[in-house]
Amino acid sequence: MGDQPDDAGSSSSRSRRTTDIHWSHPCIDLLKNPNITESDLSGHILHEVSTAHSFLIDFKEKYAKLAMDSTQDNQWAARLEMIRGIPMPFLNTTPPDNPYIFNSQLLHAYEKMQRLAVGIEQATLDQALYQGDLLQDFRTIETHIVKILCQLRYAMVNQELEPPVSVTKMIMSERYRDLEGTSERSIRDSIIVRDYNAAIDDLKDVFVTFENQ
Repeated sequence: MGDQPDDAGSSSSRSRRTTDIHWSHPCIDLLKNPNITESDLSGHILHEVSTAHSFLIDFKEKYAKLAMDSTQDNQWAARLEMIRGIPMPFLNTTPPDNPYIFNSQLLHAYEKMQRLAVGIEQATLDQALYQGDLLQDFRTIETHIVKILCQLRYAMVNQELEPPVSVTKMIMSERYRDLEGTSERSIRDSIIVRDYNAAIDDLKDVFVTFENQ
């Protein structure tokens, strides 16, 4: 499609995305399309958000059953109750200046997804380091985040916007990275997955509104 980034949403580019494309630079060679609308841009964003949302439906229960060491259903709700009220400060963002303005929500979404990418990246690294059962699942989530960020970045280019803050992996301190205990890592990752799931739900609600305007 001529009004999308060349490698956004393309299955043929997946190997390139997992090797060369990173959440800090989710897509390259973006060109502004003078004919594209906020509704169009919202639709492109929602395509990737919906893919991520669909994957999370089963992943949340799969993840929670392993974290809770249980085969019973509805373990995600039990896991949420266990971590209720526990914050992960590096994931926090300032609310959008004006929630009814497309550009304001766009900038907020980009920063939020980059912050979440930092956390998911660390969870994925630890899955590999400690031979976790969910390594491929977390890699899939990483891919989803990059694709969402690419569409957000494309929208920003068309709206002539720059990222509001510079997000790097340094936002996540060693306090949250260097965790040797399985229980500590599990709690950390549960909070990251919780906040990622909430962010995906929020993005879906926000950009459905703009798509329909």
